[in-house]
Amino acid sequence: MKALICSLIWTVLFLLFSFYSLDKFDDFAKLYTEKAESIELHIKDGDWDSAKKALDEYDTSFNESKDSWYKVFNHEYFGEVSLYLDILQGSICAKDKGMSLEQIQRIKNALHNIIENEQFDLNHIF
Repeated sequence: MKALICSLIWTVLFLLFSFYSLDKFDDFAKLYTEKAESIELHIKDGDWDSAKKALDEYDTSFNESKDSWYKVFNHEYFGEVSLYLDILQGSICAKDKGMSLEQIQRIKNALHNIIENEQFDLNHIF
């Protein structure tokens, strides 16, 4: 009976941690999606210097804050975001609007995919 109670307590604690981390990561993903949208606006306006500056800030802050989530969630998507950021950096330097907007969309999709893959719903249980 004692082992059952301990197992139930650990299960509840694990689930609470999972819900908490998913909620915090959702805030993280929304923040970086909003930042990506601001870079997108700079690109659409043709303000390449502001876009490059915003991208440098985005890249620095993303690389610093992803480390805490790297251990909890599937890190494959974080690698994809870093790859897309590198391609975006090159396309902003080349002032290629089409490629830049495509990479912004890929970054937003990768952040959304992390949330989608880690959600707790019946599609991910069965």
